[in-house]
Amino acid sequence: MDTAKSLKAAKKPRNRRPLLHFPSPPLRSPLSFLMSSLAEAAREHVEKIRREHYYIGRGEQNPLSEDMHQAVNYLIQELYSKDVHFLMEIVQNAEDNEYPDKVAPSLEFLVTSKDITGFGVSSTLLIFNNERGFSRSNIESICRVGKSTKKGNRDKGYIGEKGIGFKSVFLISSQPHIFSNGYQIKFDEKPCAECNIGYIVPEWIESRTILFDIKQIYGCSKNLPTTCIVLPLKDEKVTAVKQQLSSLHPEMLLFLSKIRRLSVREDNCNPKCRTVSEIAILSEKNYEMRKSMHAESYTVHLSAQETENEEECGYYMWRQKFPVNPENRVGKRAEIYEWVVTLAFPHGERLSRGKHLSPGVYAFLPTEMVTGFPFIIQADFLLASSREAILFDSPWNKGILECIPSAFMNAFVALVKSGADAPEMSLPSMFRFLPVNSSLIPLLEPVRSSIKEKVLNEDIVPYNWQNISSTNMVSIPLLKYVNKNGVLSLWSIARASQRNDRLCIASNKNLMSWLISWNREFPASNCLFVEPSTQKALEGFSQKKKVTDWLQNHAKVEIVSVHSYGKIVVDSLNNERRHVIAFSHFLYHSSNKNYMESYLLADLCRIMPVIDNYGNVVTERESILVLAKGSKWVGLIGTNPWRNEKYVELSADYKSAGCFARNSTPEDQVLDFLKTKMQAPDVPFIHPPNASFLTVSSPLTVDNAILLLQWIRNLKSKGVRLPARFLACIKEGSWLKTSVGYKPPTESFMSSSEWGNLLQNGSSFVDIPMIDQQFYQTKMLMYKEELKVIGVRFEFGEASTYIGSHLMSKAASNMLTKENVYELLRLI
Repeated sequence: MDTAKSLKAAKKPRNRRPLLHFPSPPLRSPLSFLMSSLAEAAREHVEKIRREHYYIGRGEQNPLSEDMHQAVNYLIQELYSKDVHFLMEIVQNAEDNEYPDKVAPSLEFLVTSKDITGFGVSSTLLIFNNERGFSRSNIESICRVGKSTKKGNRDKGYIGEKGIGFKSVFLISSQPHIFSNGYQIKFDEKPCAECNIGYIVPEWIESRTILFDIKQIYGCSKNLPTTCIVLPLKDEKVTAVKQQLSSLHPEMLLFLSKIRRLSVREDNCNPKCRTVSEIAILSEKNYEMRKSMHAESYTVHLSAQETENEEECGYYMWRQKFPVNPENRVGKRAEIYEWVVTLAFPHGERLSRGKHLSPGVYAFLPTEMVTGFPFIIQADFLLASSREAILFDSPWNKGILECIPSAFMNAFVALVKSGADAPEMSLPSMFRFLPVNSSLIPLLEPVRSSIKEKVLNEDIVPYNWQNISSTNMVSIPLLKYVNKNGVLSLWSIARASQRNDRLCIASNKNLMSWLISWNREFPASNCLFVEPSTQKALEGFSQKKKVTDWLQNHAKVEIVSVHSYGKIVVDSLNNERRHVIAFSHFLYHSSNKNYMESYLLADLCRIMPVIDNYGNVVTERESILVLAKGSKWVGLIGTNPWRNEKYVELSADYKSAGCFARNSTPEDQVLDFLKTKMQAPDVPFIHPPNASFLTVSSPLTVDNAILLLQWIRNLKSKGVRLPARFLACIKEGSWLKTSVGYKPPTESFMSSSEWGNLLQNGSSFVDIPMIDQQFYQTKMLMYKEELKVIGVRFEFGEASTYIGSHLMSKAASNMLTKENVYELLRLI
């Protein structure tokens, strides 16, 4: 446009209609006159910029035009090489604006399909802001590159960062328009024909129809906000813009100090054809300040209305200042000497849109960082240009992250321990904000770990928790435990007190891992152990007894030793063979580690079920027999004659090696352990059955014969009376080797050397069954008393009687010969 004509037109205000009144009245009111004056001054200012900055209409070229051209090219590269989020930049600019007193700062986005600029676009985005309006310095700032009214003013509350700001609109619009405080200008990304520079050269808008259309779309009955930005959207950006607007998070206003209302709507007469998800967000703050340690607390209430659904959420806010450490200073924050960390604790369901996960980190506006923490972090972080995440390698950000645990702990303690001055929502519900689970962002784990350490070192248990059953505290998952699969989980106090399962704490910190590991082998025990780190913290806590008593009374937590845990397991063991065998291994390894006194171990051995040689689980028994394989009793007796007396023969499973709860057991070790601890006896130490056994009806080996005599000796030494049937079968069985073959003990003799030789040499006519000492390797001489018990005869008179009765028997049958008579006379 010709500069001379522009100036000439600017000198004829009477020929121009007032900008914000449609249609213009015949007589001009004071307000319209003022608006007209503003517009004329604004136009003159724009023409001055065009003339002085860009030499438009001067017939010469600006000597700095080449530098400006390079600066613009750099701006273009900055815009298109980085994933700048234009919507965040617009909200950021609106937050940095100044607002009239007694006005609720508002920002409105409106999408219309009307081509109000006449550029042939399918969609136009209108942005309304009720700020004070663009000033001369604001206009000059956006007409240059690298010049901002916010520079050096971050300590005054400005949140703008990267020098992109308003120029980010070029990502979605080729010709953005601004209507504010009399200014009605547009910019074009194409180079100006008169100065060959694009993006930053303002051009005055003559058309009055654009403002008229804006008024019609916004609402004829409402006053237009001071500033309106019109963005005819690039065709390829329409869908992306609508998606960004539709995903605008309801918590957007949470950490903004100025904007109180934000809305997104679509100008479409047919609701079914709407392509933008509309929302209206309202923020209200209740500043009940709490001055302490450079900290303050207050509440924020957000409400968000989408279509016909309205949701609300209250947030308890803790805002605390920390001095910036010298080692954390950076050039971009050279003028800042205090970090301000704000934490938001949502009371109830956080506001959200659709299935989008709610961000956990804000730098005044939301990033895309989903932390998994049950609270929200806000600070003046340095961000990537896309605003997706903070820069973790920045010293500035590292310093802020180190302050978060202290801010959290101060907020947490103040709220939990506070009385009537704390918000009602803060008392029991504060415990749900403990970051129990690991962060979804591994680089934030140090923050969680530091919070955990501070919580463990702080005395935060309220003294009025005796009345906890009357609060919603009982339903909050506070109790961290290890489930049957070894996975950390959470229970509420209400759940723990139901007694279907039991939460347990080891009586000794050295037993925690041991019991947790073995607990996986016994799923039927219904025992779940409190997580080890919690138990360790409790061990070192000054008020351990108070907390422990409280857990036992209100959460039914049980304190268990290896012995008491073993009794719980015994009560739960069913017919699962593996679990029964596993328990014997548990006792074996616990005994080796001296985790129980011997009398307590004996108690568990007495009541534990066992597996018999048929594979059955036996819970009631009189005594235990070692398994047949490798035992002495099976060689001596054969089958089990004690079965009717509830003597259980152990299964071969106890002889085998095994591995339970990552503890390996060599072969035979459990069996040897049971022999000792359960007094699983074998011959010659077991009490005899009142039954006969077939093996003594036939010859016994030397070892078994001696074993039988040893058994009788042990029984006699203990004063045990031999059962009648047991003793009878031994006496009458032909198992004893004599000079005339195998005979029953009652028919056998054991003589002294004198009369024994005499009978052997002089009584060939009578075969006397003398015990074969040579066969038994003279060992029988050590068991004379035992042999007498089972009927063996030792006296010469008894032998003489045997000979006499034998001769009488021969005489009666006419078998006595003359030689027999001579031999008898020689013997006499």
